Amino acid sequence: MLSLGNFYFALSSAAKSDSQLKDSYKFFYHVLNENHSNAYAANGLGMVCVEKREIEAAREIFSKAREANVPMSEDICTNLAHVYLLQNRLVDAERLYQATIKSLSQTGSTSSDSLVSINEYVSYAQFSNSRHEEAIKSLLIAAHLNPTNLRLWYNIAFVGEAYCTNLIEKSMADFNTADGAGQILAMSKKLFKALALPQSQTSQKVYDRKLASIHSASCVVWKHN
Repeated sequence: MLSLGNFYFALSSAAKSDSQLKDSYKFFYHVLNENHSNAYAANGLGMVCVEKREIEAAREIFSKAREANVPMSEDICTNLAHVYLLQNRLVDAERLYQATIKSLSQTGSTSSDSLVSINEYVSYAQFSNSRHEEAIKSLLIAAHLNPTNLRLWYNIAFVGEAYCTNLIEKSMADFNTADGAGQILAMSKKLFKALALPQSQTSQKVYDRKLASIHSASCVVWKHN
């Protein structure tokens, strides 16, 4: 039953089919009804609810599964954090992502790619909460884990540019702030310029090279007078 639930969920994602999503829900629900502690069924049912845009139902399922301290709690914790992002509960989302990173780092049971992804989500939550400096730090952690991932460097440059633009708009122009922001903007400009080069683009399109060129030109490095 669980395998059928996974099969129809994968099929529904590929075909964008509501009927197959309903079949997936039916099988996951059946397994969970038979065994309330089945973490895989709970996780699957929660993901189906997200796909159906039943966000609050998904939050409740993931929350109950997490509270039960069942196996694969890291996956459930991450999915609950995703739901919090959808609900714009940015602080709660970040807290859960950080908890997952800590748990995975302690067990050493995951690949660096998973940690890269979760650090990206942490950065997104921080960026959405206008905490640009922290968002840059989270992206730098991800880039340290996978320095060849050009999307990470593009996002670092993008957040850096947004941070400096935000400072200018708010007229936060004391010497220390302006000097630090100028350095970040210069870094963003260099990254965008490098990413705009034809040889920087990989076979897999992970960012828009033309946009990188546009952003490079718009990063006008400013200094405190």
